[in-house]
Amino acid sequence: MLRQWLKRFGIVKSTAAFALASIVLSVLLTGGINYAITGRVGTISLVIAIVVPAVIAPVFTYILLSLVFKFESLEEQLRQLAITDELTQTYNRRHFIETAEREFARARRYRETFSVVVLDLDDFKFVNDTHGHPAGDQVLRTVSDLCRRNIRQHDTFARYGGEEFVFLLPGLDYAGACEFAERIRRRLAGTPVAFGNRLIHVTASLGVAVYHEGLSDLDSLLMHADQAMYRAKNLGKNRLHGQPPG
Repeated sequence: MLRQWLKRFGIVKSTAAFALASIVLSVLLTGGINYAITGRVGTISLVIAIVVPAVIAPVFTYILLSLVFKFESLEEQLRQLAITDELTQTYNRRHFIETAEREFARARRYRETFSVVVLDLDDFKFVNDTHGHPAGDQVLRTVSDLCRRNIRQHDTFARYGGEEFVFLLPGLDYAGACEFAERIRRRLAGTPVAFGNRLIHVTASLGVAVYHEGLSDLDSLLMHADQAMYRAKNLGKNRLHGQPPG
């Protein structure tokens, strides 16, 4: 609750509020003690009770809150590092699995649907062997950027490993997921990657699978999407293949 309050009001307003609270508390304590001992509230004592916390409290409070905010920022950075792929700066496999598990449970509970699309770059080894690994890294970054720009706000896109990526598409049925996958495929095929003075043409094979009540767990759904992707590879690459529900 304290963290939420600090985030809402910021460091300056929070410092002022804590300083004011310190002054009020100091005045109440000083006045109460003086009255209990002498039967009156001394003016000088009250002035001291106001001036001392007014000078000291803002300084110490600001320092303390600065440390709190820095800790919050560091904690968020560490959290982002834990769920982010270093090369492509997109989500990593771990984050995707955690998000997809929650979506699987939600879909099962409310009898809703969602789809998974697996994307694997075609002949990526050839890119590395021909143009070098830095060029391959640039291809992966460019593909990631393109895919991120073409998903909805509540979709999840992640690098699953190597040259394989995966999409989690809540609410999309089989037809919608195939339409989405085909759009991604066309845009990748039509967007060569610039590396130095070269243009590297990239294509991908995609597999589509949709959640249905017959699936026992997320691994089964991902396996169907993966199998559909390999089917697309075997059919000639640069295409998508889907596994309809049921």
